[in-house]
Amino acid sequence: MSSLLSRCRTRHPFTIRRSTNIPHAAYRHPFVFGVSLALIACCAIPSGACAGGRKKGNVQAKQTKVDTEEMRVTVSGSEVYCLAAGPKDGHPILLMHGARFDAHTWLTTNTIQDLVTAGYRVFAIDIPGFSHSPRATLYANSFTDTLLGELTKEPAIIVTPSLSGRFGFPPAIASSPKVAGWVAVAPAAMDYHKDNITKIKLPTLIIWGSKDAIFPVAQADVLAKAIAGSKKVVLEGANHPCYLDKPEQFNKEIMDFAASVFREHKTEQK
Repeated sequence: MSSLLSRCRTRHPFTIRRSTNIPHAAYRHPFVFGVSLALIACCAIPSGACAGGRKKGNVQAKQTKVDTEEMRVTVSGSEVYCLAAGPKDGHPILLMHGARFDAHTWLTTNTIQDLVTAGYRVFAIDIPGFSHSPRATLYANSFTDTLLGELTKEPAIIVTPSLSGRFGFPPAIASSPKVAGWVAVAPAAMDYHKDNITKIKLPTLIIWGSKDAIFPVAQADVLAKAIAGSKKVVLEGANHPCYLDKPEQFNKEIMDFAASVFREHKTEQK
């Protein structure tokens, strides 16, 4: 799995596809990546970790209400669906998602609700090719910066689980001024970026499930060792989408991280 992911090239257009009928030759293209690759990988997760077995009922039973606004923003000519919530003057946090999920996943885990309660301005998107966002050709190197430029004027914390990790590494490595901090949740594309990970200077929180069957938890140690000053959190008993199994702990870790990042960012501005 990791060897296939490492064949992607972020300097070329990021083509997102829904079909699983992608010829093997497609993986040799400079940067043609089928989301089906991640979907196939996700199918290997133990029962209960994804899709129909995601323990959705248990999470939804605890779901609280929050006012959200549906938005559609244009990123490099492509439409991206976004849920926005929280005070408009709150520090911004951008939530992306993994291969079997979408923006609304963060409502079922109360992540949006908890962050709004803490006073943050939250944006949860459907990555192009998923749910409400149409398929598009994107540049992974610039997607996050361009998107944030449409959503907020203040540097944001970005949360990138699994598949969306390929949109987290580029701005983190480049120390993008649009990104205040990075929450890397068992992110994809580690192999491809392995030679540049040590360049990451942004505040980074690494979160992993101890039972992750897609990206073994040992990779969390590798990432934490490579990123100076990063914090690693392993959620015991959680699978690849660890936020589903341990939503309360996951949300608390993000809120604690966000409080620290924005407090330091404010101090630096003075």
